[in-house]
Amino acid sequence: MVDKITEIAIFLDEEKTKEVTDFNLDLGILEAGKTTEIPLYIENKTRFTLNTKFDLINEELTAGDLELKEDVTVLIKNDTKKMIISVTPKITTMKPISAKLNIKLDYVVI
Repeated sequence: MVDKITEIAIFLDEEKTKEVTDFNLDLGILEAGKTTEIPLYIENKTRFTLNTKFDLINEELTAGDLELKEDVTVLIKNDTKKMIISVTPKITTMKPISAKLNIKLDYVVI
């Protein structure tokens, strides 16, 4: 697995002031049955179009609790797109939950 991806930057805010510097996302303490949506802003820092594949990994939540509601599959050069993570746990968490973001990139060569 790659420890650092330099082709893209991931931000927690649209103004691009809060960058995610690793692949771990803090989802916070979650309430059972309540949907929490977390926006991420994905910036392509290259001069190329990128095909992207994002997966979320979390062993504390059950299947279906955590999903990419709005996924980013293509990033045009120097563009930023919004991705939304949706979390609806079946039980209330007693401690903050995190998810690991797995990213795969392919350059589009025309």
